[in-house]
Amino acid sequence: MKHMTSRERVLAAFRGEEYDVMPVVSPTSLANLECMKHSKSYFPRANLNPERMANLAETSHSVLGFDSVMPYFGITNELGALGCEVDWGGADRMPTVKSGLLKNLDDFVLPSNYLSCKETSTVIGAIKLLQQRLNGDAVIIGKIIGPLSLLFHLYGVQRTMNSLILEREKVSAFLQVLSDICAEFALAQIEAGAEVITVSEDAAGALISKECYRQVAMPIEKRLNEKINSSAYIVFHISGDVMDRVDMFAQTGIHALNVSSQNDLPQLKKLVGDVKLIGGISAKRTLQNGKKQNVINEVRYAAENGMTMIAPDEAISLRVSNENLLEIRETALKLNTPFNRVQ
Repeated sequence: MKHMTSRERVLAAFRGEEYDVMPVVSPTSLANLECMKHSKSYFPRANLNPERMANLAETSHSVLGFDSVMPYFGITNELGALGCEVDWGGADRMPTVKSGLLKNLDDFVLPSNYLSCKETSTVIGAIKLLQQRLNGDAVIIGKIIGPLSLLFHLYGVQRTMNSLILEREKVSAFLQVLSDICAEFALAQIEAGAEVITVSEDAAGALISKECYRQVAMPIEKRLNEKINSSAYIVFHISGDVMDRVDMFAQTGIHALNVSSQNDLPQLKKLVGDVKLIGGISAKRTLQNGKKQNVINEVRYAAENGMTMIAPDEAISLRVSNENLLEIRETALKLNTPFNRVQ
């Protein structure tokens, strides 16, 4: 095949078309200290300044050779905009939510300037800058925190768990409100230039039962995805072992799944049907603590066992070395398997 640009390669993979070499992407944060130094853009400012956020995100493509850039590094920008207290991180730590917002679900009030406040407008502004700089060479991935995960952070884990048992209808109604907020932020990122949206929804894993996901979260996820999937490709990201419910994720209108490499990859492929699998590389075991050969082995295994695109399975630690990240691209280029076929 003729050589493809990074953007052409990724979009072909999403469409189920032929592509030249295995795409390498990251639907979650790819920021680390080395790339902060290279871009001169450090946390916390890179989380709250559009230009610095774009500078750091751009290194995914310009320095590491990935086929995508993703400028939203934590899970805090929406939550900060909604009123939660946030620690915006530093050169040695990711941003985190310090405290929730609600004592009662009825207390929630959406800020009137939600998309124009600093936290959300930073992400939108960074995507606009990346669109101008990249000139269509790499795919821009936006990100939202899923409605269930927003609920757990806003209301607290224990309160949410109690409410899922004692006032499920009220929780479902509130999740609909949150899904509208999620969709609004996603569509703003798409308008700014994102062609892929990651829906990060770790709360849909071990925190709730499979049946609770089916009854409460799944209808909300479908509702959210219906508002997005005609405008962008959707990647559903979730950590942990999700083999008992991954088939349900695949029925919510998503295009791809980014899940932990601890799951059974060949079995995952059977369970998700036409949904693409993105990932295969353990961010903790391999990228943070492994050697070069560990990266090579995981890339090869992922490519041979159903991955349409190679990626870290979750946000990387700021301590991950560029050496390990660069090896993902290098190994993907050397694969002998004919990846110019429909996956």
